[in-house]
Parts: sequence; C-alpha cells; structure tokens
Amino acid sequence: WLTDPCNYGISHGSWVHQWLAKAIGVENSLQAWPVATEASALLQAAASALRDRVEQSYQTLNHSLTEAWQSRWQQALLQAAALLSQLLQLKTYLSIGSELKLPDGILVSPVPDGSPLPLTGRIDWLLSGHASQPRAWQRQLDAPLWLLDIKTGSSPALSTKKLQHGEGLQVALYALALQALGARDLALGIAKPFARMGDQLRLPDLSDPALLPLWRHLGAMSRGVLGADDLW
Repeated sequence: WLTDPCNYGISHGSWVHQWLAKAIGVENSLQAWPVATEASALLQAAASALRDRVEQSYQTLNHSLTEAWQSRWQQALLQAAALLSQLLQLKTYLSIGSELKLPDGILVSPVPDGSPLPLTGRIDWLLSGHASQPRAWQRQLDAPLWLLDIKTGSSPALSTKKLQHGEGLQVALYALALQALGARDLALGIAKPFARMGDQLRLPDLSDPALLPLWRHLGAMSRGVLGADDLW
C-alpha cells in the first residue's frame, strides 16, 4: 500500500475501523461511553500516527507522500470522524463495545432443523441499554442491544429483501451469534459515514420465511468454520 494505488481502497476501510476502535477505548468489552473530546483526540492521534509511519517509510525510499495517498488518508479521517460524531449521539444506550471477539466454538442455527454453523469474527460496535459491568461482555446480553456494522463503501441499508441476496449477511450472522449467547432484544444495522444511523432489522426479521433458502444454503455448504468476513 506504499506504492500501489490499487491497495488504497483495501486499506481505507481498515484504517477507519482501527481509528474508531482507538477512539472508543478498550477492545473486546462493554464499557461506559468515552468523553466526546477525548474520543475525538484519540481518533486524530491514531490517524496521525499512521500518517507519520507511512511518511517515514516513504522517506527511507527518498520519496514524499503522494497527493493520492494523502487524499485517501484525509477521506478516511473525515469518514471516521463522521461515524464517531454520529455514534456519540446514541448515548440513550448506556454502554458500548467495539471489536468484540466471538467466543471460540460458537454455533448459530438460523433454522431449527438445519445444520448449525460454526462462526468466527469480531463485532464492530455493540450498544447496550445497561450500564457496563465488571464481567465478560458475553454475560451482559440481557439488555436491549443494538448491533452496528461499519461500512465505508456503498453498502445498502439492511432489509430482508437485500439479505436474501447475501447483502448484509455478515451482520445478520453476528446477530444470530449474539442470540445464541442469550441476546433477545436486539436491533441490527449498517453504520455509514454521513448517513443517519437507525436500526434496520431486528432478531425476529431473521426468521422471515423468505430467508429460509439462504440459511439452508449456508447450512449445506458448511463443512468447517465459517469466517463471517469470508462469505462474500
């Protein structure tokens, strides 16, 4: 990604995810909301640290940062800042978690008579209606929850119609994983820069009969651990 412009797009989304995780705080736990000014400063610091590292790498090659790279970096920073600003307006939920790693060995069962699907992955954001507690996040799922998946591209809002064609499958599988861990009151949605955040589906929507072909197909093709990041 130092010299190949084709890799900029691949890096872009990763940068936004990483900077937001730094801004929110400790990974893999539910916690109290960060102070807005501190979160913004942490995000800027994470972005600047990346820029400094890349600039140093360019200098070792006797080059300056290209305008194209700097433009991509600035675009990613604007998107990350916009997402953080939107997120900090959702404090009606009392705690937030980022980069939540699914427990090893978790199985999801989209249909009662279908094959359970082993799943791995990390949840981008999870908002909880309960205050954070000194225990593992997997044991704090008895509250109203909102699962948000970060997308920096042109991903559409979630709907059962889109899901039938595999669009939004990652966050839907994560929702089923949370259900397997005990979540019952769960909304899920796609979070995009400069777009209003809103819950787009709820757990009962994933039992829509129109989705049965999708779930049965996944069950039929499952012969090992499915990584939610690798399904499209």
